[in-house]
Formats: sequence, C-alpha cells, structure tokens
Amino acid sequence: MLEPGKFYTNNLGNKYRCLEIVEDLVKMWVLVEVPAEKGLFALKKNGQRELVREITAEIKQNIKYSSQYKVIEDPQEIKRLSELYNKENLQRAEKPVFKRSDVWRLQYRKRRRYLEHLTDEELGQRLRDIMGNTMVLKEDGRIGFVSLEKGGGYWLEKFTHVHEEYCLRGQNFPAGVLKNVNIHKPTYPDPPKSVAAIEGRVFKEGTFLVKYGKACFMKLLFDEGQIQIKPASMYDDPSLNCAIRDNELSRTIYKLPSEVRINVIDKNTGKPSAEIKPIGNIANTSQCVTNYYLYCFSCFYDHRLFSDFNYDACVIIKQPFEFEKILNAAFIKLFPDWTLLKSRVAYIDPLNANNPEDDSPFFTKHFRYAYQYEFRFIWLPPIDKPVKSLNVLNLNLGSLKDIAELVIL
Repeated sequence: MLEPGKFYTNNLGNKYRCLEIVEDLVKMWVLVEVPAEKGLFALKKNGQRELVREITAEIKQNIKYSSQYKVIEDPQEIKRLSELYNKENLQRAEKPVFKRSDVWRLQYRKRRRYLEHLTDEELGQRLRDIMGNTMVLKEDGRIGFVSLEKGGGYWLEKFTHVHEEYCLRGQNFPAGVLKNVNIHKPTYPDPPKSVAAIEGRVFKEGTFLVKYGKACFMKLLFDEGQIQIKPASMYDDPSLNCAIRDNELSRTIYKLPSEVRINVIDKNTGKPSAEIKPIGNIANTSQCVTNYYLYCFSCFYDHRLFSDFNYDACVIIKQPFEFEKILNAAFIKLFPDWTLLKSRVAYIDPLNANNPEDDSPFFTKHFRYAYQYEFRFIWLPPIDKPVKSLNVLNLNLGSLKDIAELVIL
C-alpha cells in the first residue's frame, strides 16, 4: 500500500516511471503504458512520456501493482526526480490546451445536432432535467455538484450541448428557465437530518438496497414485513409528485429526420412509390402488451431523496438476496405462474438511445430520474395471459429485523 508523504520509483530501475504521494494527490509519469485501475490512466503517445492524470487520495490506495514501487529515501534523488517532474509539467503547461467543452461544442455542431428540432419549451425542460441531476445535497447541508468520478462529466457534456443549441439559435438561457429545477433545498448551516440518522452506521456501497417512505409504513415494513406492491399502470397518476410519476407501460425514444426514411407504398405494386421528408424528430414508442407488478428501491442512501419523495424514514436492506427470496415466496403464493425479474434501472437519453433495449419500459427510465439510482423487482404474467387491470397487492413477509435496519429522521 502506498503511503502519503513519500516518493516512489518502481523496482525495475526505470527512472521515468515514478510517482509522488502527497496529501491528497498522486503525481505520476511513465514511459510505458500502465493498466487502468479506478481512474488511473497512464498514457503512451508516439513513444513519448506523458503525464498521467492526477487522481484523488481515495484512488491511490487501489493503484494496481503498487508493490512494484519502492520508496526513495535519498534526498538528492528525490530532488532530482522532483525537478524532472516540474520540468515536464512546465513543458505541458506551455502547450496550447483545447478545452474539453470546446471539443463537445465542436462535436455537437459537426457530428449530430440532435437538439435542433426541439421547441424552446422542450429545450428548457431538457436543461432542467440535466441540472436536476448535476446537483447533490452535501453532508453539511450545502448544495454541491456531482463529481467527475460519479458521472458529473456526462451531465456537463449534456449541459454544454444545450448551451450550444441556444447559441446556434441566437439566444442565451431564457429568464426563469431554471425556476422549477427539481433539486433539494439546502439545510446549511444545519446538516440534513438524514446525516445524524445514520451516525455510527456503516453500509458498504453496492451491498444494500434502500426503501424510502413514511415512518409509519417503514416501521410496518421493518417490524412485520408489510409491503404494498402496485401495478405499473398506477405510477402514471397526476396526483403523484414529479419524482415518482412516470408512464411505466411505455417508453419513447426519438430519431432525427436525417436518420429515418419514410416511404409511401404503392397499394398495387407493394413497392415504395415516394419518400416523405420528416420536418421534425420521429417518435418511436414501445408499449407493454401487459400490465405488471412493480416494487422499487434505491441503490444508495441519499440525503436528497428523503425530501424529493417527501419521506421521513427508510428501511435499508442489508441482505438483498435473502430479501428477494422472502419477497418472491410471498408473491408466488398468490400468482404461482408469474415470473420475477430484477435489475438496476438504466437511464436513457431519449434523443441518444442507440441500444435495442433502450425502448423497453421494464428496466429503463428517462434520464431525468437518474439521480434516484433505482433498483426494481417486477413480476410478469405468462406470455399467453396478458392482463390490463391489476389491483394493489398487500403482502406480509414477516419481520425483517435480521436482514435490514430502520432509519427514522
């Protein structure tokens, strides 16, 4: 394990493959390519040395092959290598830099201007969807931005494209366009209640699921395993808030006019007789042939989600596989021939959906909901027995105290 405050070189004797561990950064340069590991990228370009991107202290503990490096104790050697590092860094700084945002703008203009046919209102809604995903509620109660390591770069690129589209239209961001952005209200100088609620508890990312809800219902879930599973059709309800409401029975993606061909078929010959030129985006909507049952979780304990859903409690499922067994066992007692499917939700950009599964409603949602990190269980009827109408289903799983924890704000 590499330690902060020390200077390393590898034990292969290559003086150029060195790294310096400082308080919060790892600095490194290489002659040959090093395998990427959690954000560490060693680059080789035309046989020349190139500085590796600086990475955070959290990543430095996970550098692959760290055992290949040995600490340098000689002050003169440290000085010499530091001077070499600074010299190379200075040479790089003197070279003209093409900003990432400039690349995104150029690519948008030249490759695919996919926002061109949106109305001003649609473009404004897209901007609000993007901004709603770029912001997080920090533990001190302030509003912050999603880090690059957690997908912030994706949203920054999308934001740049929207801004460039406004520029191409000869506009700036309209006044009030961000008025109804779906973001959490800051609590600073007080921390969010959700911070104190889990003080002293540790949950390893990727090993648990979170069910958010009202405290009265979360207590029943934790103590007795009482849950309510709703039909997918019930989520398209105008009374639901914007964080919950969605059409779970259909999914729409769009193609640009230049990406589709629409032909008029001659009814006598059965062959194309003329081509129609679209003047706007072409919507492709996939509709479920059956209703189905849906039960949702989040993969993260997020301070923002309590307020977003207007909830004051949650149940953290620490053993998801055990919970799945209990849940499905209770379900199939009522519907023995139905099939359980489970997956994390994939959040799609409807204007840039390229995979065939992107138009499937079961495990995809519009990217405006991406900050929710949803995981869902769904139950489908037999293929030859589609259903249109379903009732709310109440199940009793028994106490979850052995596999879960209750958190009340």
